[in-house]
Amino acid sequence: MTFGVLKFYSISLVFYSVYAVFNKIFYSIKSANILLYITGGGVILKLLLNFVLVEYHQDGLALSTSISFIFFFSASYIFLNKRLKIKERTLFIRDFLFHIINCIICFLVVTIFSNLFFGNVLFNELFKIILFISLFIVNILIIKHKTLNITQRVFNRFSPLNYLKQGAEA
Repeated sequence: MTFGVLKFYSISLVFYSVYAVFNKIFYSIKSANILLYITGGGVILKLLLNFVLVEYHQDGLALSTSISFIFFFSASYIFLNKRLKIKERTLFIRDFLFHIINCIICFLVVTIFSNLFFGNVLFNELFKIILFISLFIVNILIIKHKTLNITQRVFNRFSPLNYLKQGAEA
């Protein structure tokens, strides 16, 4: 029973995570009042969906939660694009879709390989995690996605060698 509920909740994980970041942006640009309207709309949507989907019991309620989180994400995304006057509005969506598709491909490959070759449950789960991360990174390396440049700049900026070099210059 829990497995079914978690499947519906897992739909919203990515959307809720991005919405949590958007939430901070709203406060930083002093638009908390708009965030209040978006949240109110999402709560009303969730209540309406609860009434409609309650016949599916806990699965329906979990689905209504996921749909409301998708609404929070979508409404925030649209508002922030307009408020911040983002010129290339599709950039975020393209990157978002790229990473979602990359995750789906990696998940499918990992599932196929783990079902074919490994029977031990503990080793199988560990193998799945390691293989998923490896495939995800290899796909990004093959495509030469811009996240490589961003990651490299972050590691260079916060590497211990950089701190030693800054200390020697001072």
